[in-house]
Amino acid sequence: MAWFSEVAEYFFPGRKVDSHTSHVATCRRFKEYLWKAGIMRTDKGPVIHDLRHSYCVHRLKEWALSGADMSNLLPYMSAFLGHADFRGTEYYLRLTADLYPEIVSKMEAVHGTIIPAWPDTILSDLEGAYDVKS
Repeated sequence: MAWFSEVAEYFFPGRKVDSHTSHVATCRRFKEYLWKAGIMRTDKGPVIHDLRHSYCVHRLKEWALSGADMSNLLPYMSAFLGHADFRGTEYYLRLTADLYPEIVSKMEAVHGTIIPAWPDTILSDLEGAYDVKS
């Protein structure tokens, strides 16, 4: 993890010196926790990655409903998730929009003027130049 100063400072240290917990060990432990909690697991889940998805969707919902500045907060979410760029985080925006359509309405009301609507003359010029149908 880039923000730690030494390799030995893993957030989830492994059994061996200077190592981290493996993906296999993490998944095995997650399955054990599910079993202890009485949660049945199928081939489709739940899986440990569902925690990540749940966190992102709930955080985006909370930000949107509170009127937070999404353009300022989304880069932080991208960095938190370890995405190299914003494309990886876009998935969560689409997922959130599909699950909570009221968020889309609220975001459009607050941020709808970020990209202004084009005048009809420009749209008709584009349609003619690129054979685009509206």
